[in-house]
Amino acid sequence: MLSKRVVAIAAERQLQKKLTAGLMAAGAVVESVTQVSELAAGKLETELVVYASSGRDDAQLKLLLDRLKESANLVVIIPTADLGLTVNLLKDTRIRNVMVADELQAVWVSSVATRILHGDVFGVEKTMPWGVRVYSMLVGDYNEKSVAIAAISDFAGAMGVRRKYREGIEQSIDELLMNALYDAPVDQGGKAVFAEVPTKSRLSLRLEQKALVQYACDGDTFAVSVRDPYGTLTKDTVVKFLDKCLHASDQIDRKVGGAGLGFYIVANAASSVSINSYPGVATECVVTFDLNAAKVQLKNFGYYEERIDVAGRLATSGPRERYTGARGVAGGTPASIKIMLAASILLVLGAQAAVVYPRLIAPKRGILTVESKPTGATVYIDGRTRGVAPLRLTDLEAGRAYRVRAVLPGYQEKEDLVTVGANEETVVPFALRLETGAVTLVSQPAGARVFVAGQDTGKVTPATLTGLPTGEEKLVTLRLEGYQDALTPVVAPPRGESITHTVTMGIAPGYGTILFESTPPGAEVSVDGKKVRVPPSGLVLRGGAHELVARLPGHVAFQRTVTVSSGQRTLVQAKLEPGGELHLRSSVNATLFVDGRPAGQTPLNAVLLPGRRNLVLRSQRPFLLHDLAVNIRLGEKVERNLTFGIVEVTAPGVVALPPGAPKAGVRTYAMPAGKHQVTLRQNNEEKTIEVEVTAGKTTTLGTF
Repeated sequence: MLSKRVVAIAAERQLQKKLTAGLMAAGAVVESVTQVSELAAGKLETELVVYASSGRDDAQLKLLLDRLKESANLVVIIPTADLGLTVNLLKDTRIRNVMVADELQAVWVSSVATRILHGDVFGVEKTMPWGVRVYSMLVGDYNEKSVAIAAISDFAGAMGVRRKYREGIEQSIDELLMNALYDAPVDQGGKAVFAEVPTKSRLSLRLEQKALVQYACDGDTFAVSVRDPYGTLTKDTVVKFLDKCLHASDQIDRKVGGAGLGFYIVANAASSVSINSYPGVATECVVTFDLNAAKVQLKNFGYYEERIDVAGRLATSGPRERYTGARGVAGGTPASIKIMLAASILLVLGAQAAVVYPRLIAPKRGILTVESKPTGATVYIDGRTRGVAPLRLTDLEAGRAYRVRAVLPGYQEKEDLVTVGANEETVVPFALRLETGAVTLVSQPAGARVFVAGQDTGKVTPATLTGLPTGEEKLVTLRLEGYQDALTPVVAPPRGESITHTVTMGIAPGYGTILFESTPPGAEVSVDGKKVRVPPSGLVLRGGAHELVARLPGHVAFQRTVTVSSGQRTLVQAKLEPGGELHLRSSVNATLFVDGRPAGQTPLNAVLLPGRRNLVLRSQRPFLLHDLAVNIRLGEKVERNLTFGIVEVTAPGVVALPPGAPKAGVRTYAMPAGKHQVTLRQNNEEKTIEVEVTAGKTTTLGTF
């Protein structure tokens, strides 16, 4: 039954329909208006307001906030993705969520409204369609974090997630787990456990209270969450961190105990971020990635608080005992009779309860089957040894979450949080990985692609490999354009350790090196039209001729054709002369020649040597030949905006012969505004007429 009163405000009708549909799906009675002034006067008495904003400096939003109580809940829809605007809006305690109108779907509105109105916020499954399986694992230290990231990345790869999205997923999990493991933990007094512990020292510590990681994918959306068992993160803290990263000069400085950069990185890598909080019990950050988006943009950011009593489910300790005292009743039957009567009733009830009650309260049971690959792993349930996989257990309580762990010597431990279903069999398959250490590959020069046993890892140097079996030798190939493939055997160290391989790559046959110097220094270099960075050791290029251009603000571009010889080093010394700027715009796209040399296509911004410069614009379609002169002064800017008129010959068999046109003549040409003499030709007959040309318009010649 619809019971929650919600107000939806949107000037655009289609958006208003989406908001209304989504809010009704969340169980709300919706009042839809196009602007704030349509609402009844006075303070708004409503569970939730969803407002479609016009963007920055929205006067209507300010009016709305003045009419909302401090305890109100507000969702703001902004026109386009804007992290700065999102953070500014969330500074208001009443704004729980900021969404983007672009491609907004009613189901997203419903999901947000349901969390705010009903308070059941925890769990990745709330962000995914029904039926999508959610995977879970527990992480308690730095090594388990690395294993979790690798496992989720492998899952994403198996689901066909492209590399650019996998990198964002890996980075987000890394940042969220660092926060959950080292920033969230507090002691009984509420003090941060690791506040005074340097970051490097934290990595060797292992926590009893582990973070829960969940992830799922339906092919269109990838979702991942990290939950800590402390519940210390507030909305104000999140907003403060993001605001600092957006505006402070030390935004990328990661200090001891600081988690701000992590949230900023996640916000720039994800499509949506939801922070769920049960103060003092748990905090969960759910991040989703739109796998079909052409561009990564944050389109949904919200902070929600749990209002359903789920403390026992989210916390690691058991539920607290409750005690209620009974008061006596004065008067009535004598006390001795009351006592005897009560005792008799209790004896009868006790006898019945001894038979009936165990049947009524007996918990339902489920079956848990634990498998391991390879087989033989020791299985632990909530820390107790229960046997060796494959293992089938029939004595577990249904509906309860169990911590299941598989241990096999020589392999990485795997752990999962599993809820056993009532009167059904739950199967947990553990695919165990060999113990692995970290191998870091550094190449000189950097940027080489990394292949392991012939398979492309998708990484470039410097790169760290974490999936190599301990003690097993693997052949690693480094590949970089212009260099010979570098082959190096590596052996992964034991778990928790790391080694570094540094490889110097030799130049491939048929390639040479360009060394570059500029006066003044700091010039930006392009080779064959592509910007490049020339390292101190030189830029490796295929042998042959290459067009090199060096640019420096306020200086004339340096251009030269450089011939590269195989195995040779060629020094290019560019002396860049200071000059003045020319900004040239033309209504006809044309090639500009400066003092007879091509300078580029219009529109063009260029730095020229001081003095009088002759400019010529040439175009074939429409034909254009126009020259002008400009005086360039050192350090000054000259702007020219040229608007031409078009002359089009439509008479059959007739062509025009404007100055500089090819002998065959043209049918369409461009000229400056004004009266011009032009020669027309039909067959072998020519005549000259006067044509008045209007800037920005087309003049038609329909007769000879």
